[in-house]
Amino acid sequence: MIKIFISYRRADSRKDAGRLYDRLVEVFGKENVFKDVDSIPFGRDFRGVLAEAVAGCQVLLAVIGSQWLTVKDEAGNRRLDNPDDFVRIEIRTALQRDKCLVVPVLVDGASMPNAAALSDDLRELAFKNAIPVRDDPDFHGDVSRLIASVVQEMGVVTPPPTRKVPQANAYNVNQAIARFYEAFGVQDWDAAREVLSEIRASGKAPRVFNVDGHEQEVWDAILLYERDQEYEVLRLMAGRGSPAQVWAGLQVFWEAYPNHDPDNLLRFKPKENVKPKENVEPPSSPPLSGRGGQGGEVADALTHAREFATKGKRNADWKSFPVVFNDLKIPDMRFCLVPTGSFQMGNDKDAYNGAPDGGKQTFTQPFYFAQYPVTNAQWTVAVKAKAVSEPKETGDALKWYKDPQMANAPVVGVSWHECQKFAKWMGCRLPTEREWEHAARGVDGLKYPWGNDFIPDNGVYERNSGGKPNDVFSKPSGASWVGALHLSGNVWEWCSSLYTAYPYADGREDLSATGSRVRRGGSWNNSDIDNFRAACRYGYNPVFTSSTTGFRLARSQ
Repeated sequence: MIKIFISYRRADSRKDAGRLYDRLVEVFGKENVFKDVDSIPFGRDFRGVLAEAVAGCQVLLAVIGSQWLTVKDEAGNRRLDNPDDFVRIEIRTALQRDKCLVVPVLVDGASMPNAAALSDDLRELAFKNAIPVRDDPDFHGDVSRLIASVVQEMGVVTPPPTRKVPQANAYNVNQAIARFYEAFGVQDWDAAREVLSEIRASGKAPRVFNVDGHEQEVWDAILLYERDQEYEVLRLMAGRGSPAQVWAGLQVFWEAYPNHDPDNLLRFKPKENVKPKENVEPPSSPPLSGRGGQGGEVADALTHAREFATKGKRNADWKSFPVVFNDLKIPDMRFCLVPTGSFQMGNDKDAYNGAPDGGKQTFTQPFYFAQYPVTNAQWTVAVKAKAVSEPKETGDALKWYKDPQMANAPVVGVSWHECQKFAKWMGCRLPTEREWEHAARGVDGLKYPWGNDFIPDNGVYERNSGGKPNDVFSKPSGASWVGALHLSGNVWEWCSSLYTAYPYADGREDLSATGSRVRRGGSWNNSDIDNFRAACRYGYNPVFTSSTTGFRLARSQ
């Protein structure tokens, strides 16, 4: 059996290397595929250990992403220029062996590095024939071609799958899908990946169950979990360690997760003789005027909404929060301050939740609620930062996302889980269902965000939407009592809460629990005005995506 070593840079291609590993294991078995040197014994020279691991393989796959050549260390030097860099040691060792096949695997749209950009001991890599592996829907087809090429080059017979292929006529795919969701819900990533591989091998995956999409979702969750676990250590250090220790730890962290710093630990940077991380600036609150050519339109919407809110019993309060990737210039994210107070939840006609009375709900602490849904432009920044994936190709969701004319329209085609990732990346969260309704109807218990009568032009719905989501800065006359826009129409919005019957009770905010999640607000393709009531609610499977569903953020004060 062929023994294969996968060389990759964690900050560059962790997910692609992981997905590639899963496919290779299916064919060659775990004992023949090496991705990480799990432990280096105390006292051993890590360079020798890595060289030994590579020497035991017949094939080295050098996974090269868009940042493979340029990733820098804490001193601002290119990591590939360091003779002791792990990736350099792995590839150098393989190139020195006559009987080792070295195959560059290009992912994330990367191109083959020029020989002049490589050190002398790696220069030969530039002349190796590379195999591009594209993202979905081409990923698995490209990997199959890679496997076939390697097998042919090594002159061996294509091995049978090491993992038992389920018998299609006896295989219950619905039970397998249920096992996947169960494993995903408890964050058993290995089990979730095993089940997906099993479903793919069975050939019985339903058309509505996107195996590749769920595989990406698992790896996205793995990366976020690992990132958050490591950053939590930095948080502990920030409370107890010295500034120098925190800064040194942040440099190591940034090697794998460049620029991620929701707590602004960059403030621990020594004031003298330290070169800051490239393209990283201390987070700062952006001004209320818009950026990217949208300032006038944003300012007009804000002014109108503020005037509307101040006519009621309470004044609107505004805040713009720092963002994670200032260098990528995420469009301003504005939040309304929702004050304390009580309201009767779900007390008007509601045909969708089984009981009209959600009980009296009281907020003793104010909170911040996004003025408008997250836009395509804002989601694009998170995609570039590799915090989330592009919207799923659900209806026209992906086409709208890529249309420059719809940059300020709400992003759709995003699952509840992906929205959670975006919220964490922003240092925020999804609003609870109680928070959403309180921000929409207020202490007066309004039927619609603007009052008790339906006014067609105050929202985006089937008769005026033009068949797609509309700009989030439109319809300022539809603002709620706190100045929030588009709580009635445009897109349904994910809430963090589990969807269960009234009367409303605690225990619905367990983010790890399985079950449908609440959507609120109605959308651009709804014609039934009941959908636009502030009390209307629907449940939706959190893994599903829709061209009518987006989300907005919330944040505790």
